[in-house]
Amino acid sequence: MPGICSTRRGLDLNLFSSVIKLNTQYMHSIWFNLRVKRAVTLDEVMEKLKANPYVALTEKMMASPIFSFGRDHGYFGRILNQTVMSVPTLTVRGGHEIIGFLLHPARR
Repeated sequence: MPGICSTRRGLDLNLFSSVIKLNTQYMHSIWFNLRVKRAVTLDEVMEKLKANPYVALTEKMMASPIFSFGRDHGYFGRILNQTVMSVPTLTVRGGHEIIGFLLHPARR
């Protein structure tokens, strides 16, 4: 039986999640640190993120301007992407560690 972190491609991932609660009702901030078997570059990671229709990329680093932009320009004032990746926070360390922050729109 697949685990809770199983993917649609049949991967059963051993994931750990940590949450930081910020004083905002608009966005959840998620810090991630992924370790991968195959060495990757920052350019490869960026290409994968750009190709994913569920991920939005931004140069902004704070929830308030991201949320404000979504209110001003989003479909009916909403951010419909599953997550918003803050590109300046993204880094690849040693080819096998991908680190960064992303913001997830709070759903009601």
